[in-house]
Amino acid sequence: MHLFTKEQPDLNWENPKVRAEVYDLMKFWLDKGIDGFRMDVINLISKDQRYPNGEVKADSGLGDGSPYYMNGPRVHEYLKEMNTEVLSKYDIMTVGETPGITTKEGIDYTAKGNKELNMVFQFEHMTVDYGKMGKWTPQPFNLKKLKDILTKWQIDLNDQGWNSLYFMNHDQPRTVSRFGDDENYREESAKLLAMCLLSMKGTPYIYQGEEIGMTNYPFEKLEDCHDVEVFNRAKVVQERHLDFKGFFNGVKKLGRDNSRTPMQWDNTKNAGFTSGKPWLAVNPNYKTINVLEEQKTSDSILSFYKKMIQTRKNELGLVYGNFEPLFQEDEDLFVYKRLLADDEFLVILNFSQKNIHKKIKNIQDYNVLITNYRYNTITREAIELKPYEGIILKK
Repeated sequence: MHLFTKEQPDLNWENPKVRAEVYDLMKFWLDKGIDGFRMDVINLISKDQRYPNGEVKADSGLGDGSPYYMNGPRVHEYLKEMNTEVLSKYDIMTVGETPGITTKEGIDYTAKGNKELNMVFQFEHMTVDYGKMGKWTPQPFNLKKLKDILTKWQIDLNDQGWNSLYFMNHDQPRTVSRFGDDENYREESAKLLAMCLLSMKGTPYIYQGEEIGMTNYPFEKLEDCHDVEVFNRAKVVQERHLDFKGFFNGVKKLGRDNSRTPMQWDNTKNAGFTSGKPWLAVNPNYKTINVLEEQKTSDSILSFYKKMIQTRKNELGLVYGNFEPLFQEDEDLFVYKRLLADDEFLVILNFSQKNIHKKIKNIQDYNVLITNYRYNTITREAIELKPYEGIILKK
């Protein structure tokens, strides 16, 4: 355990002694019975030993040193060694956090024959609403861009690699506030996002509070935050006399503290999270958005997540089937098929506040498998979609 103490400052992965100590630590916990590892930024363990300055981007003035510390020359060698020395000796699951990778690199990390990782967390779809200064200058959510990225990862990896499916984690804002409508259609859009997440190929990850539609926190001032990333960026903004109001708008929309507020269990003090003082304040909407309230009705967001998870378990075509995109140029709809043997599924998701009439050939040949509205309007060769309506059909 001393590997992570001040007594051992040299954590350079190039050092075989360091690697050996890490492997011993991994074995210690695996022998205790844990089921696997989520490996933080694992593609940074092989670095360019020259440590040159990163290129400064002309549009933002920000430096980018990632070519010198991401996906380095020995990263696959090290992961193969880790697999040989530790991972292959246990019946476990591994997922590697791998920012900045391509689909080809995703295959390299997860292909069965390569004997490295089981799956990766990649972040390309987490930048669809970034502006000139990244997350600090958010732009309106672009569905077409999101579709293009998700589709690329579905098709390119297919049967060669394995991806993680997620819309949020501890480093991202609340899903329904980012990709849905947390004011007018919170329940409908939260359910729609669950359908999207759980109907693609890969391993889905549901972050705490996502299953009850928790929303972003209403931050009013910098002092409401606790994230060191926010304070570091605020210092840069102030030193460079940049637009602080614009920056704080980015904090409110995409800041990491949004996902780190206490889990909302019930409507008692601190949402039932603690009897003490929580590190971050509880979202004021906990009185109505909490687990206890969600458990009371069969059509709640929580109940829908359970139904959607069971649907995925029952229909393996939604897990392993090939992915076929439809209407990729549509700016409001995300439509795709999942195909496995004789099973064919049609997923139709309306990511807008609009009522939409969409012609879809032979749609009448399908049966409704699951939907986030109580009724659907399907006619011959067409479907009428309500705001944030989602439907999965099976032929």
